[in-house]
Amino acid sequence: MRHFQIILVIQMFILSGFTNANEVGEKITILKNAEIVVSVNNEEGFNFFKEATYEAERGDIKFLTSKKIDKITVFKEEEKLVYVMPVKTKKIIIGKSLFEKGDYELIFQVAFEDKTYSTQLEVL
Repeated sequence: MRHFQIILVIQMFILSGFTNANEVGEKITILKNAEIVVSVNNEEGFNFFKEATYEAERGDIKFLTSKKIDKITVFKEEEKLVYVMPVKTKKIIIGKSLFEKGDYELIFQVAFEDKTYSTQLEVL
């Protein structure tokens, strides 16, 4: 009986490892065109954004979120802090002109909550 319990515990660890790796590894694209790609790491992040659009003529990246955002923190290539933008709204417009070609992480801090949502922005 003891051997059965040990095998069961080992199988649970193995299965939970596969589940966590899958959740972290898959990106979900919420906006893609010839100039930019915006993605999130999981379905919770995907559901947080009600809308994501890009107006090429004006160069505006627009987000509509399900909750009010306090600020957006922008990192380039996951380490270099680029901007901290106070926004105080659910409707956010960010000019693409703020970004050079490259990879960015945008951290959306929810107002009045200790919750953040991360997006990856690739400027082509």
